[in-house]
Amino acid sequence: CGHLKYTEHGTAMFYDSHTAYYACDYGYKLVGPSMNYTCNELTGVWSIVTSDNPDGTPPTCQKIRTAETRQEDIVMTIESDTAVNCNSLSDALQSSLEDMNALTCTTSNFCNFGDFNCQHDSQTSIITMEFVLTQTYNLMDKNILEDNVNRIKSVTSQLELVVSDFKKRSTITLGGAVFQSSSTTTECPDRTVEENNDCSTCSPGQGLNRDETECRMCPIGSYSAGGYVHCTPCIGVNSTTLSVGSTSILSCVNTDSVCMVKGIQSVHGYLVPPPGSRVVLNATVTGVCPRGKNQAFGVGNRFRCKSQEYPACFDMCNMAKYNKTNLDERNIQDDFERRWYFHNEEIAINCKNGHEYASGTEPESRIFICDNGRIDIGRCHKKTDDFVLTLVVVVLSVVLALLIFTILCVCFRKRSHVDKKRKRAELELPQLRAVAIREPEQAETSVSGQAETSVSGQAETST
Repeated sequence: CGHLKYTEHGTAMFYDSHTAYYACDYGYKLVGPSMNYTCNELTGVWSIVTSDNPDGTPPTCQKIRTAETRQEDIVMTIESDTAVNCNSLSDALQSSLEDMNALTCTTSNFCNFGDFNCQHDSQTSIITMEFVLTQTYNLMDKNILEDNVNRIKSVTSQLELVVSDFKKRSTITLGGAVFQSSSTTTECPDRTVEENNDCSTCSPGQGLNRDETECRMCPIGSYSAGGYVHCTPCIGVNSTTLSVGSTSILSCVNTDSVCMVKGIQSVHGYLVPPPGSRVVLNATVTGVCPRGKNQAFGVGNRFRCKSQEYPACFDMCNMAKYNKTNLDERNIQDDFERRWYFHNEEIAINCKNGHEYASGTEPESRIFICDNGRIDIGRCHKKTDDFVLTLVVVVLSVVLALLIFTILCVCFRKRSHVDKKRKRAELELPQLRAVAIREPEQAETSVSGQAETSVSGQAETST
């Protein structure tokens, strides 16, 4: 990922090549929470780059102002069956903490120990102790009191206090101390704000809230150069800023020139800047696909934010999986690049001598295309011998000719038979017609003869 961007009055500190954080120079404080940033090995981008911070702008180190006052209120408890003298308990506690190097600000005159108060609870046999550490030196540095409080916490359970009883007639040894709580109170000078017990003005990109009690990041459409000021809105209804925390009027742009990075990680991969980022209309977006995926062949991974469609990520085809043994089994030549191929990328596969694919215009080679991670180069088959092939072709041709000749002969015979029957029918037709004419005449003659015979017979009978 390289180095993180430089921040004024601060330094990028690296745990290792993949993890880093920002630290400010002495007298400056980091605006916002301290964060660890990690490097994304796939994209080569630090995690500081987000949709709210697409440029990866580092946090600001703001100058700390000297506080008016700062004090730490601490509450502890210790076991005791009887009441004790509070002054004696106060002296014993301070002395023990100093001897254990837990309370160093008093010995170095950086703070005062005071306002001690104690109260005994006879029912629980517990004495509650309250005291105040008041910082007297270098009030710009809040760590003086914080460091002392942390050391006191670590040794409280080891305390053994020798104190006088309430009437100062005898001494007793107390133990079983418990650290209960601590709270810091800081008063800042005029025209400054208190944040996390530091006094300062607002950093660039921040402005005062309505009550002027704290600094807040300037929202989109406003800016601030920093100081004890409010955020200033951009001039004009069509004027805005690209992101929150803008620092000058030069950050104001026309709303028509702003582009929102779109895209879906599962489809388009990791986008830099990430989806949701506000950038200028013609800004370049880089798409980084997960391992094993990439944009289609011939399609770049850099494109404009305003593009209607962002290039998608596809599975790549692993042609490196074919070793020499695999290719020998498939009768394929080892003459192509064994690598990862892009979606829609072509690859020419050639058969070994004497082999060919079962189909295709050029059976000795074939073009395959990677289809979203899917590709199968198949296998080549041994060619048939030319003499055998020629013999087969000749035999098939003879058989086909004989078959055609047989069919023609059968058709010719059938046609000749039909023609003979037609001619015979034409010769017999006049005779049939003559017979048909004679038969009705013979029938009439026969009927009239029968009638005449019948009449003559009847006449004879009558006679």
